[in-house]
Amino acid sequence: MSKLGKLFNVCISYISCLCFRNSKKVIFGSWFGNKFADNSKYLFKSMLVDKRLRAIWITKNIDIYNEMKKQGYEVYIHNSLKGIYHQLTASKYCTCTGKDDVSYYLLGNAKHIELWHGIPLKKIMYDDNINNNHKDNDDDNILKKYLKDLKQKSRSSIH
Repeated sequence: MSKLGKLFNVCISYISCLCFRNSKKVIFGSWFGNKFADNSKYLFKSMLVDKRLRAIWITKNIDIYNEMKKQGYEVYIHNSLKGIYHQLTASKYCTCTGKDDVSYYLLGNAKHIELWHGIPLKKIMYDDNINNNHKDNDDDNILKKYLKDLKQKSRSSIH
């Protein structure tokens, strides 16, 4: 990316912090916007069943877009007008390989939930108590709260 492009993204990122965020809207992406796969895919599908949150997939790949549209999913190309709008107004976004799964510069102060793309065999990031420089923040653990609510809801529907 050119220096001008990087400068543009930084400016947009700051401006996007001023946008109203819809607490029910969650953006999903995976593999640099080129796949519908991994943990992002499965959490996306579970949120579609739950209906408490609005799950929207953002892709950079026209083939993925067309296939997901055929299946009836709410999906947008990352730089389309609707894609930009939904990224500017989402309160949370979930990725599996990093912020480049979506247009992160449009997501300003939205909460980022990193799902990774597998299950680690070693401690990484927040699990690593030796090299972890981050403090725990319960407010940032939105995914854990969502999954706990989903589990309780599924138990109560059995009875």
